[in-house]
This record gives sequence, structure tokens and C-alpha cells, in this order.
Amino acid sequence: MYLERERISLNIHLYKMFFVSMNGILFITVDCLRSDHMGCYGYNRPTTPNIDSLAESGTLYKNSYANCPSTRWAFQSLHTGISAVQIDGIGVPNECETLASKLLSKGYETGWFGINAFVSREYCYQKGFNKFYGIKDTIPKQSFIYKVGKQIHNSLNSEFIYNHIINPVYKKLYRRSQLKTGRYRPPNPDKQTVDRALDFINDKLNNSNFLCWVHFMDAHTPYGRYPKHLQAIRGDTSIEHVIKPHDEGKADQPHESVIDTYDACIRNVDEQVGRLLDRVPEETMVVLTGDHGEEFGRYQPHHRHSMYSSYTQVPIIIRDKGLPNSRKESPAQHLDLMPTILRRANIKIPDYFEGIQLQDEKRTKKEPIYFGFDRERGAIRIGDWKYMDYPDPELYNTPHSGIDGEPVTEQYPDKTSELRGLLEEYRSSPMVGKGKSNIYSNDNKISETIEENLEDLGYL
Repeated sequence: MYLERERISLNIHLYKMFFVSMNGILFITVDCLRSDHMGCYGYNRPTTPNIDSLAESGTLYKNSYANCPSTRWAFQSLHTGISAVQIDGIGVPNECETLASKLLSKGYETGWFGINAFVSREYCYQKGFNKFYGIKDTIPKQSFIYKVGKQIHNSLNSEFIYNHIINPVYKKLYRRSQLKTGRYRPPNPDKQTVDRALDFINDKLNNSNFLCWVHFMDAHTPYGRYPKHLQAIRGDTSIEHVIKPHDEGKADQPHESVIDTYDACIRNVDEQVGRLLDRVPEETMVVLTGDHGEEFGRYQPHHRHSMYSSYTQVPIIIRDKGLPNSRKESPAQHLDLMPTILRRANIKIPDYFEGIQLQDEKRTKKEPIYFGFDRERGAIRIGDWKYMDYPDPELYNTPHSGIDGEPVTEQYPDKTSELRGLLEEYRSSPMVGKGKSNIYSNDNKISETIEENLEDLGYL
């Protein structure tokens, strides 16, 4: 018995010695995650108990931003470290290195796990990954109604019949069938994605270097119904479930049922994030952020991308030995994440990056932060001043992490002109690569699988 205890003790000691030197990186991105709906950012509902624990053991950036706040542009910046303003089109250009390709070249095993058509092989996001689990690796369980409607639409090729007959009937029957049991679930739930990611992690734990990037979709429409999470956040489950606010006439104002559903979906994401955190050793670098926030009708209809705070303010939480356990007031942004991860991996950070490595640098609140989708749509924040030219040219005076409030454009014409000039200067920087054309362009042919996913998510 004594020798057995000694053997177990030695194994544990060797295990800890081994993982102290490991260079595992877990990168977690959550679609549509507003920081002000998270407990660690002050929300009054228990939406994120596991992420809150991560924040307690890591560094939480109170004032944190998505530079390109919509999935198709946010992931360009997250993967390349370059603003989408400098990329012509969407997706990863051939000219650009990615975080995964840089790590792969240094011996890392790299894996991507996420079901979103905008972050797929169709747009070259597999670049640099040994393992890529995306939308084309799933088998969607389409309903009989959907398949028949699709065939009729393709045969008749009539937008009028589709919009006024097929689509309304489909939506009505679809909603009735999905709500019959009151337990609607998305076709590719996060649990399924995490199962695949855990297989990768378990296989790589005996390898000293790995990147596991997991993207969560359950806080994005179509919303699933999760009774146990509804019970946790509001004390009961007696709400009208909302699957797609746009289709149900609840896109233009913050309906209580939409907020309740969204919060329950966040808590479901958090449960799956907890599974990942429980599996990786404490020495693993963990980076968590949202690709963008969400709009509930204050400034724009539900899920309408913009430069408002509802879309630009996202969490940034990092647990790493190179950073203290603290809440940082200095602003952080998506463009900082690639330099910070490269620094952890001892990889040279390119001089052309505008982001900073967060381990030993910090940004003052008076330094400019730029936002943008392309050359025509952007915003700039300096201190308490924020100017945007999309969806409308507007100036705001609001502190970091504050709600934008009401525009003050007419009251401060000189400040408006100053920030507009700085934004124009920023947008004149050289292009670095060319991606695919916009999804709505006639010359951008996408596969049926990608098209169906984009339709399900509400983009087509």
C-alpha cells in the first residue's frame, strides 16, 4: 500500500512537471456575446458562472472591443491580426498569414472547431489548421418541410411564390413542429462542437504545443430552448420561446422574451465552456472573447450589425502565467489578441500589427481605437469621444464601457470634423490582401451547405 501511494504521488509530480512546461493555447470565441450580459462584467443574472471563474483566475479587460464587429469581418482580424479595413472582400486572403499558420510553422498542433459558414473552408479559414471541424463536416438534419419547399423554390424559380407562399407556410409549420415539445435545439449545437474539440485536446495533451480554437454558436439565432438555464436566470420557465426574433415580429424593441431567451442561451454556452476549462491543465493559456455583441432594438433592429456599443463591446478575458489576476481598466481590442498569443509562443510579432502584446504593454484611455468593416463604414474612439459614419454620421460623448446615449454631433462640429479626419486617414492605409466578394454578389458562388447555414442564421 505504501509503495502504491508513492507511485501515485510520483506520477502526479511528473504530470505537473510536464504540464508546467507545456505551451497549450485554448482560444474561445462566442458569437453574439455582449459583455454587459455576463456576471463578471456586472450583469445581475447568473448567465456565466464558469466564465466568471475563469475571470477570477485570469485578467479581465473591463473596456474591451471588437474592432470589426460582425462575424464575417471580426474573424478576419482575429485570424490575421489585421483590420478588415485593410482586406478587400471577406475571408482570409492568400497574402495573409494567420495565427494558426504561424503556430503551425513553429511545431504546434492546431485545431479549429466551429459551425459558422462565414468561418469555413469556403472563405479559406482552414489555413494553418491540422484539424478543421466546420459546417461541411456536419450532417444537417433538415426537415421534410424544408426539403420540399427548397425543391419547389428551385423548380419554379419565383421569388414572389417563395416570399409570399412557400416561406410563410414553412415558417408556420416549422415553428409549430419545433415548439410542439417546447425544446427546440439548433441543428449543430455547441455540445457537439465541444465533443469534437475535447477529442482533439485529449489527443494533444501529450504534445507540448497545441492551439485549440473553439467557436460557440448557441447564443446566436435560431435560439434554442433550455429550461434548466431559464430556471437558473429567472426562477421559472414560463415564457414564450423565441427562435428567430426577426421572423416573429420582435426585432425592433427589447422584448422581455427575447432577452430571457438570449440570457438562457448564454448560460448554455457557459456550460459547454466549462467542459473545456475542466479538461485543460491550469498552465494552458486561455483566451476568451466574443466576435461581436448583439442588438435588441435600442439603436438598430435585432442582430443588425453596426458600430454602436451594443455591437462593439465584447469580453476579453485571458488566463496566462504572463498576466496578473486582475481587472484591467486599460482598453483592449481584438487586434491585441494575436500579438499576445504569439508572445506566449515566443514567435516574433510583425511590425505592421497595430495591436499590442498585453503581457507587458497597456493602452491608455486616450489612445485611438478604430472600428471598421471596410473603407466606407467605420468608427473611431478617443477617450470619451466616439465618432461613427455608419449607419449614420454621428458623434457621441460617452465613457469607455458606457452606452452610447444620444448623439451630440450638432453641438460639437469641431470635434466631429477632427475625428472624421482621423478616421479617413486611418482608412487610407494600404490594402494587404484580397478575399472573396461579398456574399450578396452575383459572382460569389457558394455551396448549398454554406447557403443553407447562412439562411438558417438569418443572413440570406
